[in-house]
Amino acid sequence: MSGLARIASVAAGAALALAGVVATAAQPRTVTVTTLLRVAFTSPSRGVGLFVRSTIPENGIGNGRCAFFTRTTTDGGASFGVASGTIRTTGCASGYLVAAVAADGAGDLFADDPGLFESHDGGASWEAVRLGGTVVAVAPAGRSVWALRETGCPNGTDTCTLTLLVSADGGRSWRAAAHQPPERRFPPAPAAVHPSDSTWLLRSSATAAAIVLPPAAGSSAATVEQTLDGGGHWTTGTAPCVAGAFVVDYSVAPTGARWIACAGEPGAGEQEKSFARSLDGGRTWLAGAPPCLIGTMTTCHRGMPLGGYLGGLAALSPTTAFYVGGRSSLTYTRDGGRSWQVEPGFSGDASGTSEVTFVNASDGWALDEGFGGHAVLWRTRDGSRRWTRLRTA
Repeated sequence: MSGLARIASVAAGAALALAGVVATAAQPRTVTVTTLLRVAFTSPSRGVGLFVRSTIPENGIGNGRCAFFTRTTTDGGASFGVASGTIRTTGCASGYLVAAVAADGAGDLFADDPGLFESHDGGASWEAVRLGGTVVAVAPAGRSVWALRETGCPNGTDTCTLTLLVSADGGRSWRAAAHQPPERRFPPAPAAVHPSDSTWLLRSSATAAAIVLPPAAGSSAATVEQTLDGGGHWTTGTAPCVAGAFVVDYSVAPTGARWIACAGEPGAGEQEKSFARSLDGGRTWLAGAPPCLIGTMTTCHRGMPLGGYLGGLAALSPTTAFYVGGRSSLTYTRDGGRSWQVEPGFSGDASGTSEVTFVNASDGWALDEGFGGHAVLWRTRDGSRRWTRLRTA
């Protein structure tokens, strides 16, 4: 089960057990729970949260309805404002389809399910944008917004194709980039995983960006394409990865160090994971310990833990990085990956974590899915030496 599908299942169960009950003579009794799914910050104080309001029959018959919306914050997530207009409403049984949110800091918001939805008034209203395919990533850098569209990946095909789309006006108009990355094909298996579980596109500034493609069948190398001039020129390299990776996460630390984490097919709460670092802009990579193999009964003393799933990566320096995921607590290394530890205070492996993000070397946030479907937002102001619990939603 993917991390997002598991979130939906936990929230639905929590709604039946914990939330306030609403009843009318004509309708079955229902319970309603509001959950924080994702956050996106553009500064230490300003950001946006993606929420879902799940209304589910108390008797468990029927799948209920899930409405997605945003709320903005101006105090670093300590509080969020009024609910925005509804992005979309779906049946809760289909899982949390809207599972990514981004902001450009100028009132333009983006969400994908993985169709693209945009708001140009801070979330007061939303509209669906048709880009002619499946949107796997949206990355604003000021008013410049880039998106990756996946096409040509029907059942039975050997490869899928990505197209880079760009907008210079906060998403109001889109066009295919004049200079497309040279490598844009990837195997179909990762296409079955929700795009928000992987890093497809990362922009570290208005001109610097990376596109990451999972390994081809039988390969143990991910493709990393980088530009430093806003897409005018691209360089292509490879980074060590788990063969047949389902999830690939990529992060650039404020110091410039590159980190990549890969994970194979999950099973029974376990997933093979590997990581590598580059200290020279991605030209060469330092591979971590080989991944632990599921079913080998091997105790792994180095490398990422076998237990839990990979769903997000954030690097702070050449030695410090964090990852999150389904059935994984916030897990970190401060010694370049020689050892990984669970951050104390979080709810732990049973509930999982859905996000870890930083806007600079000091200010960061982590989203703990919590027990009973009540997500907990945590914040650090000192580069992860101390985490403070902000709110439960």
